[in-house]
Amino acid sequence: MPLSTILLWSVLPPFIMLLWIWALRFPQSWVLKVCIGFEVLVTLLVLLIEMDARQTPGNGGWMMILFTVFQIYVGLAIGVIRLVMWCLKRET
Repeated sequence: MPLSTILLWSVLPPFIMLLWIWALRFPQSWVLKVCIGFEVLVTLLVLLIEMDARQTPGNGGWMMILFTVFQIYVGLAIGVIRLVMWCLKRET
């Protein structure tokens, strides 16, 4: 698998996730900071695993797929959490 594909699929989902968290405007400032740290660590881990998987034919790409699906589920969960926070704030 080419290095450009690995970089694209390892960096693009975390970048979209950070934009999503920023767009939701969580009232706590630490949420974005924690997510940035988490995304950097997970991105580095995925890059390491995929660089090692390039050595074995047919083994590359699985971690990136799993990582992207994980990011989609976490993004949906964060959206639901923010929606619940917004609804609770409107009640009071």
